[in-house]
Amino acid sequence: MEHYPIPYAICRVWLEEVFASTGLHWQISPLGEWQITDASGMLLATITPPLLFQNQNILHWEHLPTHPPNTLILLLEAGGTAGLAYLEEGAMVQHKIIRRYTVRKKQGKAQLNHLKTRGKSKAGSRVRLAETILFFEDINQKLLEWEVAPQASQIWYSATPPVWHRLFQAKAAPPFTVQDPRLHKIPLDLPTPTLEVLGQVSDFLLQTKLQIHRPQHLPTLSLLHTPALVQPGFQFDDSDTEGFDAD
Repeated sequence: MEHYPIPYAICRVWLEEVFASTGLHWQISPLGEWQITDASGMLLATITPPLLFQNQNILHWEHLPTHPPNTLILLLEAGGTAGLAYLEEGAMVQHKIIRRYTVRKKQGKAQLNHLKTRGKSKAGSRVRLAETILFFEDINQKLLEWEVAPQASQIWYSATPPVWHRLFQAKAAPPFTVQDPRLHKIPLDLPTPTLEVLGQVSDFLLQTKLQIHRPQHLPTLSLLHTPALVQPGFQFDDSDTEGFDAD
């Protein structure tokens, strides 16, 4: 069996070539996978759809959208770095990295509730708390400035619960609510947000996993030999709910 992690756009080109041949059929597995069979029902290929297309009951390959849905990506790190991106038809048309001084340089601990417990008289603690407040306001102001949230079909985010809920407590509220049905958590354990990390997350959300069970019955495409877009070990345990440490 041959496995190919490929972008959605390449997968769709391949499907057009596959179904140019007669006698092949498209079906949805009980797990939501896209399957290609021959006239006898023999399974030729299985396609795990991108996260942006999961839970969509696409009854025929021709019903697949030409382009992925518009998507907003938010990566929020407790240490005071955020990565924002907006994907329009699969292309990153907006991106921003936001940084604020919210941690002690030597200890690297986040500053959210520290002044509620101790250290109220320390100038450094007051500065970091002020920077923490500005950090979330900067994020929401940028989202409002972009004016893309209403056009986004999906919103994918990465943040610990304390960080995520703090976003909605900022003076300038985000352009969506915490109960917005478009919200989805990114199932990755991510490093500090950078433009490169935003690109990796974008590729991950658009990645299609193709398994060819019987290559001799299907056309080949040179573009299928694309390197994996997400490095092994990038996955994380969904049970990770670690919050802030006080310094």
